[in-house]
Amino acid sequence: MKHALTMMLTVLPAFVTPSQGAENAGQPEAKTDKKPQTAPSGARMKPFKAHDGFGATAAENKNRRLPHLRANRAKRVSAAKIPDLKTWPGTPKVYSNLEVAVSPRAQWAFNLYRPRSKDLTDLSPSGYLEFRNIGIRPGRGASGLKWGSREYNAPDRRFIDCDYTEIPKEHGLYVSNSGNTLLQRCTFLRVGSQGAQWAHRPRPYQQYFADNAPYKSPPKHVVRDCHFVDCAQGGDRPSFNLTYFSPGTSENPGTILIEDSSFVCKWDKPRIDNAKSASPNARYSSGAIVVTPSQGNIPLDPRKGQMMKSVTLRNCLFDYTSGDRAIIELRSVDDIVIENCCFIARNHTQSSVNIDRVSGRKSALNGTKSRRIVLRNNLSANVKVRVGLGDGTRNAGVVTIPLHTPGQEVVYNAVTGKEISRKTLKAAVTRK
Repeated sequence: MKHALTMMLTVLPAFVTPSQGAENAGQPEAKTDKKPQTAPSGARMKPFKAHDGFGATAAENKNRRLPHLRANRAKRVSAAKIPDLKTWPGTPKVYSNLEVAVSPRAQWAFNLYRPRSKDLTDLSPSGYLEFRNIGIRPGRGASGLKWGSREYNAPDRRFIDCDYTEIPKEHGLYVSNSGNTLLQRCTFLRVGSQGAQWAHRPRPYQQYFADNAPYKSPPKHVVRDCHFVDCAQGGDRPSFNLTYFSPGTSENPGTILIEDSSFVCKWDKPRIDNAKSASPNARYSSGAIVVTPSQGNIPLDPRKGQMMKSVTLRNCLFDYTSGDRAIIELRSVDDIVIENCCFIARNHTQSSVNIDRVSGRKSALNGTKSRRIVLRNNLSANVKVRVGLGDGTRNAGVVTIPLHTPGQEVVYNAVTGKEISRKTLKAAVTRK
């Protein structure tokens, strides 16, 4: 399957020499006539450093890591699907070494069925389910493919060395989790809607009964060395490339660690919003990450605490052009840490990392409020942090704080938006 994987890679933009300084990151990029190239198979990969993307073009940042990971995958066996599971296995189960080209009539490559019981209280079993070294893409004529995988009531779900390519309708993976999650060395290329969506819904919502059991302990979510390129174009539900719906609760607050990863989006063709208006908008991207309370859950309880204990973004690259929303949305988190990251917004009118940005007095925050923000040694071109001061029970303003903090650690109170402390990092290696 190396040949098929290589063909997928060749459609990425060419590797080119950095030519655009950070001061021009908001300007259109110069075109290049260089032909697309692929990373050589077996080539040794350098450690990923998000700061290396500062001053590079979007095309260069798309190629910074994803092609290298894909070119060095272990051998895979061709398949048309992965055998569905009607119930959670209850013991460790691993699917591995498959290159799945989904057949035209299938909606997914893999399905973990929705449990028959309407009461999922006792259906959070042991074991884990792991995909390792699996590629999923539509086969010829599979224009109706909705998901790479759709899964319900997964208490411990792991994806390692997996590649999702051009899922046309919706998401690479859509998992209703009831426990921990892991994405490691995975890639998501031109997925039509969201690359990965984790949705915890232990109570009935809309016309559905619950999707999963409630958390029995604080869940841990990890994304490590994963790369999202040109997602959310042309799908039925385009949104943030990595979505977490209720990754914790006030009773069992979650933690998220996202590190050594990249999120880059500049579609080859724009989506025109308000096409018939006097001022149509050409969009080339959506957003990177959202962490938010959602429907199908017990409301958050400020007496017990926030939805999340912590969200940490470490050594991550974000590069978005003409986006239709904020680059990141984080809500109801005790501690937010953003360190050694690189943020680039090009021709972007919503170039921000939003914290507790909700509209109106009544919102899903329900009186909870993020507490502390730590910004450490980040590089930012045209991206700021916007902190909403409301908690879902009152209307309040917004405070804007700088995200560009090379060689500095700055700590803010997320309730008031005021600076708590500032210090110079002794051994920081930065690019100013």
